[in-house]
Amino acid sequence: MITPQSPCELAAALGEAAAQGRTISLAGANSKARMAGPEEPADCVITTSAIQRVIEYEPRDLTISVEAGLPWRELARLTAANGQMAPLDPPFAQEATVGGVIAANSSGPRRRLYGTARDMVIGMKFATLEGKTV
Repeated sequence: MITPQSPCELAAALGEAAAQGRTISLAGANSKARMAGPEEPADCVITTSAIQRVIEYEPRDLTISVEAGLPWRELARLTAANGQMAPLDPPFAQEATVGGVIAANSSGPRRRLYGTARDMVIGMKFATLEGKTV
């Protein structure tokens, strides 16, 4: 298992595995592994669990930038300390990461009032199989 410590390391790991023609399994906390059905074995397993910084939080602007591996419960704790919340109730919230919630678009019943997880994303940086961050 490869555990990159930064987005740049994640991009490098993805690029290297792709260049070698290896199949890749990418996960954070793996809390939703069974939601998509049986998973094929992969040559390379990469986890975002160590990429979990809060990059910027502006409570007055109601915006927060975090890395994919940040535990959902930590996001909820941080925003609650400022009298705020992300109006989602994703399944497996105690084990989930922010990246997993966005990737699976896990929203729960509140989505009818507030929208889905992806509706709340203003912008995003991601790592490509070419080894770049975009």
